[in-house]
Amino acid sequence: MRLIVVADIYGKTKFLEESTSCLSSKYEVIEIIDPYDSNEIHFKNEEEAYGYFQKHIGLSGYIKKLHQFLKDKPFQEYHFLGFSIGASAVWAISQMFDFNQSTKGICFYGSQIRYYLEVHPTIEIDLYFPKSEPHFSVDAVINILSKKAKVNCFKTNYLHGFMNKKSKNYNEDGCSKYFEILENA
Repeated sequence: MRLIVVADIYGKTKFLEESTSCLSSKYEVIEIIDPYDSNEIHFKNEEEAYGYFQKHIGLSGYIKKLHQFLKDKPFQEYHFLGFSIGASAVWAISQMFDFNQSTKGICFYGSQIRYYLEVHPTIEIDLYFPKSEPHFSVDAVINILSKKAKVNCFKTNYLHGFMNKKSKNYNEDGCSKYFEILENA
């Protein structure tokens, strides 16, 4: 089984590589897809990272990048693990392919999913939302998405970015807890 990690606006970072390496006993291959072609960019803060991402990639560009990756490398069995904008990209492509039945998506704090409520995934997908978001009602989005087939919604006790050390909302306990859940799932 192969794990495709779809990074957030910070892209491929040492922390993301180290964090996901704990899953290597579960997956034969762990591959990170990121917006910046594996070039680590050292952003001063989230605002700078978000601005850069919006200016140079954008969600639609990231969705296209992930789509092209999957088109060029059709694997038989894999799981997706997406964070933030990466989770939103995984959500968007979840209906675009005739995936193998064992394919699954696991997505953390994909806030842009709220703009893609019409998506009907063809894969099993777990969506982990933060306890709140400043720009929309998490509960309202969960209410809509949880009615869809193959979608499992969970609300965490943490804020958006809690699994990324570069985020102002990073929470070591929350990050450890959910990586432990991923290891044992």
